[in-house]
Amino acid sequence: MAEATIGGSSPITEPTSHFLEVQFDPVDVRLVVEEPKLTVRPGDRVWWIFRGVPSGWTPWIDVEGPAAPVPLESLSQSPWAVQGTIAASGDQGSFGYRARLQRGLGLLHSSGGALVRSAIAYLEVETEVQPRLHEVEVTYRPSGDGGVGSLEVVPQWIKISPGDSVAWSFKSLDSEIASGSWSPRVDFVRFDGPEDPPNLHLGPFSTLTYEGDTVTAAGNSRTSGVYNYVCVLVGRFDDRVISISSPDPAIDRRGDPSGG
Repeated sequence: MAEATIGGSSPITEPTSHFLEVQFDPVDVRLVVEEPKLTVRPGDRVWWIFRGVPSGWTPWIDVEGPAAPVPLESLSQSPWAVQGTIAASGDQGSFGYRARLQRGLGLLHSSGGALVRSAIAYLEVETEVQPRLHEVEVTYRPSGDGGVGSLEVVPQWIKISPGDSVAWSFKSLDSEIASGSWSPRVDFVRFDGPEDPPNLHLGPFSTLTYEGDTVTAAGNSRTSGVYNYVCVLVGRFDDRVISISSPDPAIDRRGDPSGG
């Protein structure tokens, strides 16, 4: 991941992993792709996580059109997921695909088979749009009255375009806080937009990665709007758990990559 200055941003040069849920509906016997239009870059990895897969059924991804398997240069299969890699040297454009669940092949007269496919979804491969990493600093502020204090977040407002990532750094902590057994968290708590996001817990992103004193959000391709969140430190001690949180700064997820 690229390095960025606090409050600033820098280009992302490494591939991004995107996680999409595919839900099986046993009542209507159908598959629903959580994010029907996903913006990706060459080299990115896409994980389709299948939920509610009946025993004996196998997931797969069917790329529509005569150019299949473009834009995917590889596909890997497990009992509950399919992982694909976007071709590093492929063309940009919109590529349709369908999620699939299959049981049996039905190749013999004595054997049967069954197939359930989703409505068509799209991989939007962008080669010219350069996503960026935005760096946010989280600092501990003592209360002055013996209380637990609070967290300060800088900057308070971030404007991101599709594909951008955000990294929250909890490194600048008071020595008393840093010496404890503390775990950082980023919790999305409110959304203001034209339609409900598929998963408010993840905000506009598809992944939240917790690594030491840094939380990184990636795979941003979700519903446009303003996402409010809080940064939290959870301290675990022998006889108690202490939580220190920030006010609720915001991420403005733009629908237009140009910023319009």
